[in-house]
Amino acid sequence: MMSSYCARRLRIRELKRRGCSAAIIASTITTLVIFLPLIFVRGVSGILFKELAYVIIFALICSLAVALSLVPMLASRLLTSSYQRRKASASPTNRWADAANSVFSGLENGYLDLLRWALGHRLLTVLTAAAVLGASLLLLPLIGTEFLPPSDEGEVRVSGKMEVGTRLELVDRQARLMEEIVLPAVPEASAWVVRVGATGWRANAGSEGEIRLSLVPAAQRDRSNLAIADDLRRRLAGRVPGMEVRVRAPQGQFILDRLLGGDEGLTVEIRGYDLATLDALTGRASALIKAVPGVTDLDTSLEAGIPQQDIRVNRDKVADLGLSIRDVTELLQTAVAGSKAGEFRQEGHSYRILVQLKDAEQRSLDEILDLALTTDSGEKVSLRNVVAAQASRGPVLIERKDQQRQATLTANVAGRDLGSVAAEVQALLDGIPRPVGYDLSVAGKFEEQQKAFRELVISLLLALVLVYMVLACQYESLRDPLVVMFSVPLAAVGVILASLIFVKRMADLQLEGVRTFDRPGGSSSLSPEEAELMQQLAEGVAPHV
Repeated sequence: MMSSYCARRLRIRELKRRGCSAAIIASTITTLVIFLPLIFVRGVSGILFKELAYVIIFALICSLAVALSLVPMLASRLLTSSYQRRKASASPTNRWADAANSVFSGLENGYLDLLRWALGHRLLTVLTAAAVLGASLLLLPLIGTEFLPPSDEGEVRVSGKMEVGTRLELVDRQARLMEEIVLPAVPEASAWVVRVGATGWRANAGSEGEIRLSLVPAAQRDRSNLAIADDLRRRLAGRVPGMEVRVRAPQGQFILDRLLGGDEGLTVEIRGYDLATLDALTGRASALIKAVPGVTDLDTSLEAGIPQQDIRVNRDKVADLGLSIRDVTELLQTAVAGSKAGEFRQEGHSYRILVQLKDAEQRSLDEILDLALTTDSGEKVSLRNVVAAQASRGPVLIERKDQQRQATLTANVAGRDLGSVAAEVQALLDGIPRPVGYDLSVAGKFEEQQKAFRELVISLLLALVLVYMVLACQYESLRDPLVVMFSVPLAAVGVILASLIFVKRMADLQLEGVRTFDRPGGSSSLSPEEAELMQQLAEGVAPHV
């Protein structure tokens, strides 16, 4: 019996020596194939994670080279066996090493005892694991979803919008009133910028004013930028007459905002052709979305339009007088916008001669309609006799996407996760009756979030296939890799509990973290020899080590 025991001890040591390198190589390869599919992920997720995959793959290759070359050499030079330590003097270092070895040996023996008990009560072990996993899956509805985890960016933006066509002087006056309310309420502000009027290509921003507040670092203030935004929302409600005020707190997603073209949390796209129908659908959707809990600062891109006067030419009267449509339009252009009458050249310089009514922008429509046209016979005809003026509104900006006209509803999300709010909004949009050819859908960050989740799930399935192929080659078996991989879903218990306790919501980056730390290859550090040892343990023949 003693000889058999010693033989098994030598066998175990030989297995450890031979299986060390194989286990390290197998574990590294399985981790590599987990990150390999990330290289082929498309969209915003590909932009975010592709470089990460390159860095991790390179780092793993370097760590493998170090583990197989430098670490064994240093271990042979710096580490000593237990027999040599017993022969050495009883120094504090040796006593600490012996104590640590005793602790680790106790853990190892305790783990082996636990494995023996689990293998002796297999049905109870499997049922307990399944029950714990099922109970944790029931907690999934309590965890929200979003694209990227929010963070305090240290900035608050307050914007106010007035009716389209409002004079700039009035917008500036109301923006100053808004500034007088905002600045005393935010002592955490270190700098601020006030903008009034249109900038860049946004022609519909001519009646808007905005205040951008930069806050001191988070460690130097008691309130987050979200708390400051909520406080400003309450203070500004109804305090600025004629101005619709919105308050936003950027959540550290600058790159994502630039990629998606906006910094609002929720975006709803309404597509169709007729602007009047789009306006009606937008109003209906806006009324429903406004009642959703967590939705704040709702805004629409479909403005009422700039007030204008449509001049319609009476073609019959113009023809009876011997005039043409061009004569009428040229007179209107000269009066309002001016027309080129020639060029003046002097000393090599050329100057354009523009003919226009004096103070044309200050003229009323009646003054313009009193202008006279000259017929071929020399008679004077008042312009108002051949045209009709009708008040209307012209669209400031017509948005298009996929060759369709589009109206956009944007809103901020406060107190809830984006995923649950977007799902509730989409359910409301599906209940709105619409003509054929019109579509209402949640877009923006939620749309990218859904695409990212689909891409990551596909890459995870591909990684599972690659890991199974690696394990099948390593174990030379088609069954043993399944045993290893079927234990991985149990890691969801810890993931779900940690997400529920600490973050309350699951983001795209956190899903990638689950891929990293709950990889199927995490249990594949068993070499074939160690797998044989585990099989012997299941048969009850492996001793304590």
